[in-house]
Amino acid sequence: MIKCYQLILLIAIVGIFGCATDGTRFYDSAFNDRNRAPASLAVPEIFDNEKVPSVDAIHSQVEADFLFIKSDLESQSGKSSEAIELLKSAMVYDPEAPTIMQKLAVEYYKRGQARDAIYWAEKAHAKDPERRDLTLLIAGLHTSSKNYPKAESEYLSLLKKDKDDSEAALYLGAVYSEMKNYPKAIQKFVELTKNPNYTSKHLAHYYLARVYLEQANKNANTLAQVDLKKSIKIKPDFFESVLLLGQLIQKDSGVNKSILFYSEHQKKFGPSPKIAEILAQYFIEKNKYDLAYDQLEILDSYSDDMIQVKLKMALILIDKKDYDPAIVKLKEILVLAPESDKVRFYLSAVYEEKKQFQIAFDEYLKISKGSTYFEEARLHAAYLAKLTGQNDVAMKVLQESISAKTENPQTYFLLAQFHEDKKDLNKAIETINLAENKFPKNEI
Repeated sequence: MIKCYQLILLIAIVGIFGCATDGTRFYDSAFNDRNRAPASLAVPEIFDNEKVPSVDAIHSQVEADFLFIKSDLESQSGKSSEAIELLKSAMVYDPEAPTIMQKLAVEYYKRGQARDAIYWAEKAHAKDPERRDLTLLIAGLHTSSKNYPKAESEYLSLLKKDKDDSEAALYLGAVYSEMKNYPKAIQKFVELTKNPNYTSKHLAHYYLARVYLEQANKNANTLAQVDLKKSIKIKPDFFESVLLLGQLIQKDSGVNKSILFYSEHQKKFGPSPKIAEILAQYFIEKNKYDLAYDQLEILDSYSDDMIQVKLKMALILIDKKDYDPAIVKLKEILVLAPESDKVRFYLSAVYEEKKQFQIAFDEYLKISKGSTYFEEARLHAAYLAKLTGQNDVAMKVLQESISAKTENPQTYFLLAQFHEDKKDLNKAIETINLAENKFPKNEI
C-alpha cells in the first residue's frame, strides 16, 4: 500500500531530468574564493595580473552538464554515493545551478540523509523560488521527516499561488491525515472528488477511505468501501483500492468472499498480475492446482524472468503428470538461472519418471558437489546406471560421492550391494564397516 510520503515524493524523483544549467548564466568558479575550482584550474603563477587568462564559460557549462549526466547514470544504477560526488564536482563548474542542488537533494534522500536532502532542496529553492517542483520536493521531504507543520506550510504556499493546484491539495490532505486532523483531511479530499477539473479523483476517493478507516468509527468500514468502489469505478487498475477493498470484504465476510471479489474484478476488467498473485497463492493453498495454474500463466505472461512463477507452474504440471510441458518450463528456468541445482534436480527427476534414463542420468551428474542435492542426485544416477546395466559406472558414481564425504548412508549400502553382486564379499563387508563407523546410530 502506498505510503503518504512515498506518493508525495514521487514527483521529485521522476522530475529530475535535463541539463545541469539553464544555459543563460555562467559562473567563473576558478576565481571565486567561496567555490574553489580544482587545482588544474588555478591561475598559473607565471602570468602577470594583467595577462591572466579567463576560464572559458562555455567549457565550464559543458563540464557541468557532462558531470550531471554521469551522475544521473550512476543514480539509475543505484549508486547514489558516486552520483553525489559527481554532482559536487559539477557544482565546481556551475555552483549556482538549482537543478544540481535539486538532484543532490534527491540523492541524499535515497541514502536516508534527510537533513542533507532538505538543505540542498531549500538552497535550490532560494535560487529559484518560483519553481513549483522545488516547493513540492521540500514539502515531501518534510513529510517524510514527519515535520508536518512545515510540509503544511509549503503546500499552503502553493495553494495561495494557485487555489486550483489539485496536486498540492491532495498532498495537503494526506498531511492532515498524518497529523490526525481528520476533518481537514476529509474536507480536502471531498473537495477534490467534486472538482470537475481534477483528473485523478480515484486517489481522492482512496485517501478518503483511508481516513475513514483511521478514525475507526462505527461505520468506518462501510464508508470506506463506498469510496473504494468509486475509486475502482474511475480507475479499475488502481490496485491499492482493489487490494484494500478486498481486505475489507475479507474482514467483513471471510476470505472466500474476498477471493470471489478478486475473481470477478479480474473477469470484468481483464488480467491483473497483482490479483493473479493473490489468487494463485490462495488456489495453491486449497490444492486447486488447475485454477492456480491459470493465474500463474497470467503472472508469467507479464515477465520473462519470473523464476518462482515458472517453478510453481512446473511443479503443478509435475503433480498432474504433464511431464513434457513441465520439462519445457524447467528448461526455461535453467536458461535464466543455469546454476540452480534445485531446478536441475527436478528436471532430472521428470526425465526419470518418463523413463528416459540416460538423459536423466546425464542431468543428475551436472549437479555440483557443493549442492545440497548432490548426494541424492548421485544416488539416483547410480540407480539409473544399474537399471541400464552399467554397474561399473554406477559404482564409480557412488565412489565419487563417498570421496566427497557423503552424509547419506544409503550410498554405502548401495555400493556394498554392487560388491556383493560381483561376489566381492570382502569389499562389501569393508564398505558396510565404513558405514557403521561413519553412521553408528543408523541402521543400514
